[in-house]
Amino acid sequence: MNLPRSSFTYLGIEEGRQTFLVLAWSFQSTGLDRHMVTIRALAELVGSKDVPDYRIAADPSRNYAFILCPNEVKTEELRGRYVKVGEEKMFFDVVCYAGYLCFSEDVNQQALVKKMN
Repeated sequence: MNLPRSSFTYLGIEEGRQTFLVLAWSFQSTGLDRHMVTIRALAELVGSKDVPDYRIAADPSRNYAFILCPNEVKTEELRGRYVKVGEEKMFFDVVCYAGYLCFSEDVNQQALVKKMN
């Protein structure tokens, strides 16, 4: 699965094999905030008190959100699940490998940042 560079940075992961990463996705977008829809779906599955243990990086351009789980057990608990938030169904799949999106396809491109002394 290819992720935007901003998702790698936010989740604190590197390109390659993954054991704690889950993809939350939907066939349609209802125009809702992808991050909040994912949080509500995750809260339904793990309980609202445990949501802070997970990191979420939303990719609204593709109706995706990537979830970094606290451990492998929690990752497997999300595998193959789905939740309905309003009229939108959110599906959860485990991501085994994460790669970078091609720079030309990465809609979350940021301006080049250089460290200045």
